[in-house]
Amino acid sequence: MSDLDDIISLEEAAESLGRSPEAFRKAAQRGTLEARHVGRQWITTRDAAARYVASVQTRRRIRRP
Repeated sequence: MSDLDDIISLEEAAESLGRSPEAFRKAAQRGTLEARHVGRQWITTRDAAARYVASVQTRRRIRRP
């Protein structure tokens, strides 16, 4: 994880990137999104969330002709 200023909740990350918070939680649990579980909340960084979204978009482009 990065700077403390860069740390956000998965809900904030999902909202800022136009994604579902549930999808982000599942990705964090699978380990495909760099995140940590702190108490009852998942946290990540803005950069990690952006990398995750970019990787999902790349995988979708590869699968769909």
